[in-house]
Amino acid sequence: MTDEPANIVATTEVDRLKSELEAYRQREVAELRSALADANARLVQAQRDIVAWRDEAQRISSQAKLVAAEAERREALLRTQLMAKANVLAERKNDA
Repeated sequence: MTDEPANIVATTEVDRLKSELEAYRQREVAELRSALADANARLVQAQRDIVAWRDEAQRISSQAKLVAAEAERREALLRTQLMAKANVLAERKNDA
């Protein structure tokens, strides 16, 4: 009979420890869920940033191609004008 109070105390202690363990587990799970939610939010933002950077890079690339094409067009025009003036000067020299 002397073992019964010890068993009751031990059972009560085990129940208390189980409760503490469960409370700890629930806090840990909540913290992990919160950390996961934060990580997911950062991932989503990073993915949006990547898309925005790609769009910006594409826009800049397109603008650079347009600028290069315009520069080539102007260069061709200047060459044509230069050749025309050179021909006029050559004809004047031949006429003189």
